[in-house]
Amino acid sequence: SQAERQRKEEMEALIADYHMELVEKKERDRAREEMEKKIRSRLVMLQANEYQMELKQIKKEAEAEEELKFRQKMMEKFAEDDRIEQMKQADRNRKRAEHNREVQRLVEERKRQLEAERQSELAAAAMAIEKEADIQRIIQQERLKLLREHAVKLKGFLPKGVFTEDDLRALGVSSIDEL
Repeated sequence: SQAERQRKEEMEALIADYHMELVEKKERDRAREEMEKKIRSRLVMLQANEYQMELKQIKKEAEAEEELKFRQKMMEKFAEDDRIEQMKQADRNRKRAEHNREVQRLVEERKRQLEAERQSELAAAAMAIEKEADIQRIIQQERLKLLREHAVKLKGFLPKGVFTEDDLRALGVSSIDEL
């Protein structure tokens, strides 16, 4: 009958609306998750940078303290080895100067080694940053490629704000309505 057909059509329309709402919600959730992931990634980068700075400062302080202990230990070792107390004043002065020169040479050698390690660490960090930038560039290129292929199909389903101004420029339009 007419009423039954109309009720059936209304039911089908409600089911279609419900399905459309599910698809839109899924897309909104995905877009939100992607945005959260980007923000988390940025935060991780910032925290990593802060951590690196703190680590460098701590390392620098530890190296200075270690150098001081090293100097003292070497002086004590040389004093013990040569039994400075049993030597004449002139011998003691000569030996002390000799020890100071040797300690200074050892300190300089350690500084050179530490600087070489530091340079190596800096180079590794620069490579890691460059690699991350390459990955982000590839992700952005693939995202734009997907947008170029599917933007028209997605136009009505995406919540506002998913397309950035850069996305619209890359698609050659100034507004989402021009797709």
